[in-house]
Amino acid sequence: MYSPRKPSWPSDLYTHLTFGTVVHETEVAVGWWVAKKDAPLAYVGPTEINEEAAKRAALAKSQANPGTVFQVRHHMNANAPTEVRWEAKDGRVTEGSGSAAKGAEGADHESGHSRRAMPAPEATTVPTPSSSPPAPRGTTMRWYHYVAYFFGGAFLANAVPHFVNGVSGRPFQSPFASPPGEGLSSSTVNVLWGLFNLAVGYALVCRVGSFELRRTRHVLILGLGVLAMAIMLSRAFGKFYGGL
Repeated sequence: MYSPRKPSWPSDLYTHLTFGTVVHETEVAVGWWVAKKDAPLAYVGPTEINEEAAKRAALAKSQANPGTVFQVRHHMNANAPTEVRWEAKDGRVTEGSGSAAKGAEGADHESGHSRRAMPAPEATTVPTPSSSPPAPRGTTMRWYHYVAYFFGGAFLANAVPHFVNGVSGRPFQSPFASPPGEGLSSSTVNVLWGLFNLAVGYALVCRVGSFELRRTRHVLILGLGVLAMAIMLSRAFGKFYGGL
């Protein structure tokens, strides 16, 4: 049976005859191409125009296939070994490990060829697009956030007379007196009641939604709560101290 022989002249592209059919084969690729890390060194994918084009192709493939490493491989010429210039994984490009080049040198040694490895290029930083979405500017405000700000202002206003009279050492009306709201409670009770109102007001204003002092609507709702409670307190305590 006839067995075709490869031509002896050195060339990247050779032609031979097989049962009357002309077949073109590429022995060594010259250029840049992208391949998976575990792909054989002899594999040659579609070549790219230049190094930057190969980087972009590897970056796009790594983003489309998370967890998979894609290598940018290169042949300087027909006699040079395969070099791994860059590796891309999860949208990030790093300098190549050189393992493919070492593997190519070992294969050349076994086949009896002696090839001189080309020097690796200096590392460069390749900007990659961020895959994470932009952080939201603030919490979406709901109607119940404004209700919380209104009552938060009311609790803050109610804390003032009880705390001020308590720290001044004067007895003052409180819900714990007898009768509630009319009798006098000790200064200590009023200090504790004032601090409780202050804590509730803080929780409703600062821990609900996203209150901002520079937002007119937020401050207006808080102020309405303060105003409503202040008027109620002035009328409730005014009958005891002649303020009506």
